[in-house]
Amino acid sequence: MYHPWRRGLARVAEVVPTELPGHGTRRGEPLSTDLRQVVADLTARVRPLVNDPFALFGHSFGALLAFELARELTAAGTPPSALLVSGRDGPAVPAPGPAVHALPTARLLDRLRLLDGIPPALARDGELLELLLPPLRADMKMVEEYVRAPGPSLTCPIWVAVGSLDPIATAEGQRRWAEETSAPCRLVSVAAGHMLLDHPGFLRELTRELASHSGR
Repeated sequence: MYHPWRRGLARVAEVVPTELPGHGTRRGEPLSTDLRQVVADLTARVRPLVNDPFALFGHSFGALLAFELARELTAAGTPPSALLVSGRDGPAVPAPGPAVHALPTARLLDRLRLLDGIPPALARDGELLELLLPPLRADMKMVEEYVRAPGPSLTCPIWVAVGSLDPIATAEGQRRWAEETSAPCRLVSVAAGHMLLDHPGFLRELTRELASHSGR
């Protein structure tokens, strides 16, 4: 998902995508639905890379992961320069609606279509669905069961991209990211739905924000 950003954002940042156990290039590893375990794995992978100033980005479930990773790195004395998120209300806001991670496949696909989260051709490909749905269900389970644990505020600024047509993340809910930091929190609105990562307006705002931190 993020590999095209390496070229598109090269002027303002070095993009280093991460993979979770059981996902993508790590699909041979066991899946986990233990958020603490996943964050510990991410922390171990990211800490050796943070000699230079760095920002963390996460979308939707990834926004929660980036937030928890930022907490761990801050506690370890290596806070990010910024936390950049999209597609998710603030961590203190419960996931919207009833749980869907355990729904039968047809009903789960219907839910994903509402978010533009699955291309029609992929929904008709049984073999690919067998590969993609287990990690997706694992991620959704962690989102739906997430409860923000008490802890100190972050010390870095937070940037929040709000899709004005997003059916699950609201402007009001995303404003609550401001509760998570002692630094400024800035929201930008993009005329897009939940899956906004390739929207030109989103990429333009993201590039501008990264440039403000990189000095490039």
